[in-house]
Amino acid sequence: MFRKTVLLLGVLWTSAFAFAVPSLIKYQGQIADTSGAALDTTISITIGLYDGSGGGANLLWSEIHPSVSVQNGLFDVLMGSITPLNIVDFSTPQLWLGTTVGSDAEMSPREQVVSVAYSLKVGTVDGATGGMLSSDLNVLNRINVGSDNVNSGFMANVFGNFNTASGDYCVVLGGYDNSATEEGAVVGGGEVNTASGITSAVSGGVSNSALGESSFVGGGNGNSAQMDGDVVAGGVVNTANGGNSFIGSGFLNNTTGSHSVIGGGELNKASGNYSTVGGGRGNKAIGLFSTVAGGGGSSNADTNRAQGNYSSISGGRGNFAGGESTVIGGGFTNSALTVGDVVVGGGENEVNGGYAFIGSGFRNHALATMATICGGTSNIASGGRAFIGSGYRNEATGSHGVIGGGLYIRARGDYSVAVGGGGLLESDSNSATGIHSAILGGHQNFAGGESSVIVGGLMNRTNIIGDAVVGGAENDANGGYAFIGGGFSNQTLGSQAVIAGGNNNLAVGGRAFIGSGYRNEASGNYGVIPGGSYNRARGEYSFVGGGGGLSEADSNSATGYASVIGGGQSNRANGDRSVVTGGQGNRTTNNWGTISGGYGNQVYGVAAAAGGGQDNTATGSHSQIAGGRDNNVSGSYSTIGGGYQNYVAGSQATVAGGRQDSIYMTNGFIGGGINNVIRSGAGTNGAIVGGSSNEVTFGGAFIGGGISNLASAYDAVVGGGNGNTASGSQATVPGGLSNTASGAYSFAAGANATASHTGSFVWAGGAATSSYANNSVAMRAHGGMRVYTAAGTATGVNLPAGGGSWASLCDVNQKNLFGSVDSRSILDKVATLPLYRWSYKAQDASIQHIGPTAQDFSAAFGLGDNNTTISTVDPDGIALAAIQELAKQVQALRAENASLQKQIDEIKK
Repeated sequence: MFRKTVLLLGVLWTSAFAFAVPSLIKYQGQIADTSGAALDTTISITIGLYDGSGGGANLLWSEIHPSVSVQNGLFDVLMGSITPLNIVDFSTPQLWLGTTVGSDAEMSPREQVVSVAYSLKVGTVDGATGGMLSSDLNVLNRINVGSDNVNSGFMANVFGNFNTASGDYCVVLGGYDNSATEEGAVVGGGEVNTASGITSAVSGGVSNSALGESSFVGGGNGNSAQMDGDVVAGGVVNTANGGNSFIGSGFLNNTTGSHSVIGGGELNKASGNYSTVGGGRGNKAIGLFSTVAGGGGSSNADTNRAQGNYSSISGGRGNFAGGESTVIGGGFTNSALTVGDVVVGGGENEVNGGYAFIGSGFRNHALATMATICGGTSNIASGGRAFIGSGYRNEATGSHGVIGGGLYIRARGDYSVAVGGGGLLESDSNSATGIHSAILGGHQNFAGGESSVIVGGLMNRTNIIGDAVVGGAENDANGGYAFIGGGFSNQTLGSQAVIAGGNNNLAVGGRAFIGSGYRNEASGNYGVIPGGSYNRARGEYSFVGGGGGLSEADSNSATGYASVIGGGQSNRANGDRSVVTGGQGNRTTNNWGTISGGYGNQVYGVAAAAGGGQDNTATGSHSQIAGGRDNNVSGSYSTIGGGYQNYVAGSQATVAGGRQDSIYMTNGFIGGGINNVIRSGAGTNGAIVGGSSNEVTFGGAFIGGGISNLASAYDAVVGGGNGNTASGSQATVPGGLSNTASGAYSFAAGANATASHTGSFVWAGGAATSSYANNSVAMRAHGGMRVYTAAGTATGVNLPAGGGSWASLCDVNQKNLFGSVDSRSILDKVATLPLYRWSYKAQDASIQHIGPTAQDFSAAFGLGDNNTTISTVDPDGIALAAIQELAKQVQALRAENASLQKQIDEIKK
């Protein structure tokens, strides 16, 4: 199924008429499917004409178009191309058109045939007032319609009154007192118009004249097209006198240049060949291909003049485009004097450099090749390719100089840049004199160095190549590629030196850096000061992080090579690669020295260090003081952890802390305490962990703590206590009171114990007890003694107070019982057990014993831990078992004897 989306688009009927009338009607329509989508297909269409719109109307004509192309829903057919239309009476009051697609029913509703189709009726003329023409109307020679006309020219035609058509083939179509005097001339109408050039024409108007060949005046009053091809479309008293020139309209306009154009306006002149004046008043297009679009004014001074060839003025007044290809967009009294110069607008601007440019503004001057001024007032761009964005009384005198804006800005150096700033007076001028120098803003800034830059600020200076100042006031970058970020009265004298900000800072060293602060000075190459006041980075690669104070006396000063001061006040880092992290009054004088902080600390040794504290002194090479006060380490590689008035003279020695502790021995160690001392006696590695008034005098000696203890021999040890002495080599006093271990390898413990023999061991419970022989053990424990051999206290031996023998701890609750024993077997084994007289090999042979060997005892009874020892409890048990068996046997014997005795007694009776 099909439907029309727009049934007949107004039923587009066309029929073309010339001298014969074709009997065809073009019928167009649009076809869509039932969803409304346009079709691309081929269909059959049947078209009919009816004398009514309803179903009872008569069919007057029909034809079938079997193959009609539909593209994007559109189709067209020529009615009458199959069945002639001459059978239709088109004078019928109403005609209705019906359309059928394919085998579908006729589409509804029918469309009424409107006026265009009725034009077929003009095949004949009837109903005209004055009669009827039934054939062609042919007029030979001339037509003269009207009164007092003259048409003396060959085939000349004239209409109207008092008109003259004297030229051959000329025509005057109407009007009054018009003349067409040359061959092919035409006057359309009007009054007192003259077409005196061959094929010239005047359409109408009053007192117009077309004098040149093929010239034309469209209308108006007093217009004149004087040379061949000249055209005046209209207006008043316009004169086209250039040849193929054109005036559209206006008043008293004049074209004298060939192919020149004036669109309109008043008192405009286009004297250059191919020149154009669009409009305005008093404008002049003088140069070849010159253009004035409009503008001008009421006085001669307002005249826009495009004098240069190809010059152009878009508008404004009093503008002068004197150079070739110059352009003035508008404004007033602007001038573009040299080839390619451009003024967009503004007033009294002058471009005289060649391809120079002024965008707008007032009294600006672009005086060099390709110089540019975008706007502003009284700016001068006299350097080649110089640029001024805007501002007042700015001067870009250097080649390629740039000024963005501002007041009294100077870009004097070649390729210099001064973006803006300046001030109200000449003295406020920013001046970029160096080649490629730049000033972006501020006032009274001076960029004298090549490629130097000042971003802004007041009275800043860059003096050497590559120097830069971002802002601030009275900053002076004078080192070459030096940089000042901002601040006040900062100065860089070193090459590539940097000052980020602050006040009265000075960077003298090459590539030195100062972040900020006040009166800081980085005089060493690569020296760095991030901030603070009165700080000095004098050494090469030195660093002062900050700090300082209110006066020069508060200055932190890093004078050593690669020395560092983190901060603080009145600190000095004089040694190469030395470091003072902070604090006050600290000083390093030798290489690699370090002070972390504190007050008044001094580091004189190579690679020595002080962590902090007050008035500590590290003079030894690689020595260290972690903190504390008034500590002094003079030994190399020695350390004081902290405390007060500690002193280390020995190398590689350490005092961890405490007060008034001293070490004179190499590798000595004092953990802490007070008034402890390690003397510089023989040997090394003496140590005191803590305590008070303890003393070590020999190498390897050790005191753990306590009071007034003495370790005065090699490797002697006093663990602690009070008044103890370890004076024998490798002797030990673990603690206690007034104990003495004077024998080598001796041990004295408790109170008042004296181990004076080599290898002796003495334990005293309070009363004086002394060793009695080398390698002996003497123990005084008048409260008794116990020895436990298990985790609990139920297994072991006990020596009671005042007792003379050991008692085994033999609690039944601590035993596993495995039943009774075979006493007879045990007695038999005892009877056969070998017994020897023997002595220990380690003792004198005269000291002898009697008993079995452990191996025989183990083989006989299988008791104990091994076969090399005999426990004292095992022989006791064996003996008891054997005794019990003997008692049994004795009892049996007694019973037997009693029985025998009784028998004997019986016998005796």
